[in-house]
Amino acid sequence: MPFRIGYLAVISLLFFSFLMCQSSLPPNAPALGPQLFPQQKQLQALEDRILAQEETWINQKWESMSPEERLGQLFMVAAYPLQGKNDEARMKRLIQKEHLGGVVLFKGPPTRAASLCNKYQAWAPKVPLLVAIDGEWGLAMRLDSIINYPRQLLFGALPDNRLIYDFGKEVARQAQHIGIHINFAPVVDINNNAANPVIGDRSFGEQKRKVTAKAYQYMRGMQDNGLMACAKHFPGHGDTDVDSHYDLPQIKHPRSRLDSLELYPFRQLIPQGLGSIMVAHLNIPALDPRDKRPTTLSYATIQKLLKEELNFKGLVITDAMNMQGVAKHYGPGQADVEALKAGNDILLMSQRVAQSKKMILAALKKGDLSWEDLEQRIRKILRAKYRAGLANYKPVSTKNVVKNINNQAAQDLYKKILGQSLTLVANPDSLLPLRQIKGRKLASLCIGSGRKNSFQLELQRYGIQQHFYAGTSISAGQERRLL
Repeated sequence: MPFRIGYLAVISLLFFSFLMCQSSLPPNAPALGPQLFPQQKQLQALEDRILAQEETWINQKWESMSPEERLGQLFMVAAYPLQGKNDEARMKRLIQKEHLGGVVLFKGPPTRAASLCNKYQAWAPKVPLLVAIDGEWGLAMRLDSIINYPRQLLFGALPDNRLIYDFGKEVARQAQHIGIHINFAPVVDINNNAANPVIGDRSFGEQKRKVTAKAYQYMRGMQDNGLMACAKHFPGHGDTDVDSHYDLPQIKHPRSRLDSLELYPFRQLIPQGLGSIMVAHLNIPALDPRDKRPTTLSYATIQKLLKEELNFKGLVITDAMNMQGVAKHYGPGQADVEALKAGNDILLMSQRVAQSKKMILAALKKGDLSWEDLEQRIRKILRAKYRAGLANYKPVSTKNVVKNINNQAAQDLYKKILGQSLTLVANPDSLLPLRQIKGRKLASLCIGSGRKNSFQLELQRYGIQQHFYAGTSISAGQERRLL
């Protein structure tokens, strides 16, 4: 599994330090073969020991669970902090009875989300939970009171992609304050269909190389700092005109086109250690000719293309299984079984977990699924948990959560991103920058506000002192007075 944090970072640091030491040898030093570098053997022994500890933990967790509990690891359900005690009781029942593998957080206050994450983990003492969030433009996509960073399309305008790395690093820092281990980002869809109702400004743009380069920096920023990234929506949701939340979109392009465009970001990011991929609910005849067959339920798309051809070893996560792109055409339980047959590792937001587990057990008995195959996937999930630090889980602090997240560095980064991404789209008559103001009668008009704003304050620096204000609608009389 490509995703590495913590201990492997230590190994990398030691290894590069070792290389730097070797580079400082005098120029007349004799050539040394690898057999004379005992440090290399020490590093290899250290890595072997760490990996053995990881394998021991995975084996212990696997052996501690019953078959029914093991199946629970395949499910990640939605938690709704805003819904109060009712949802809290629902989550406690699901975690304890169905032995869930993970939780994805939706809308709510950050402090409550952190408190709930502590409770969720306390309700799963045998095997800790993976906690995820849809945080494409940061945690503010789901949690209130947090700095609302721009959407990915604005990042597409940044000339310096290092800021995107810094943003990913900041998202990882914020996630640690809540107890989150996976962020369902970046979106790597190419925004090449203006009629697309669901991607749009969630994409970095319409150029595949630019999208990939920016997604790579976002991914690295998160994963270098302990938060697993999840590229989506495989195999590419950019060129659709239907929202998969409400129906099943179809992409009719031939395989050659998919290879050259939609699949490009995934091909590039997978060898770079991408931790997980989310599969979209799309109907793509070039990949699977069956009518109304979503890619989430397609063996040809997931097992053959993603896992075998693209050699992806990370976690494969379905898009939400309650979305109509799949739920409209497949019943509860049936869709989950088909998703596992297709090769998915994690079933996101299954409609009925208990019913699905019964149908999975029936499929196992019938031979449509095999325990040998599911064991590999469950062990992969356990491995991800170990590498997320859950072998040594500690509750997060619930003191000053919002203050700690919205610190000065986070605010400075927000301003820097906005400042560097501002783009002059059109400039008729070379109006900007403002020149030759002296002697001209200039004023500003602010619509929808009665107070001086930042733009008007900036204009004053140029000597423009007259400012007018109006409501969102201007009567003919007001227009005459203003003019």
